[in-house]
Amino acid sequence: MSKPWLSWGIVVAAALVLTVLQVVAGPVVAILLIVVRIAILAALIYFVYRIWRNNRSRLSWLSRSQKLLFYGAGLIIVLVVVGSFLISWTLLTALLFFAIIGACGFVMWRLWRETEGWY
Repeated sequence: MSKPWLSWGIVVAAALVLTVLQVVAGPVVAILLIVVRIAILAALIYFVYRIWRNNRSRLSWLSRSQKLLFYGAGLIIVLVVVGSFLISWTLLTALLFFAIIGACGFVMWRLWRETEGWY
């Protein structure tokens, strides 16, 4: 049985350590955060690849325009995530980030759900 409080505790502890380290050793932490961002991006790419690989026969049933919409939404998500590394964050940019990711994710989910029962 998993303990979600333990997982959240680890995340909070890691955030606390990074915050303290940033105050003490700013440049070192900045480099570590860049490495962590790259690792998260690589993990995201691997996760998306695995999902695509497991569902490519299901996605083959989509029409050409549906495929274009599906992969276009995926490309927008990738561009927004990569672009998020280059911007300075404000409340507005954070809201736009999550709105774009959510909208594109919904489009992809809805198109994927349309293939149920087609094969």
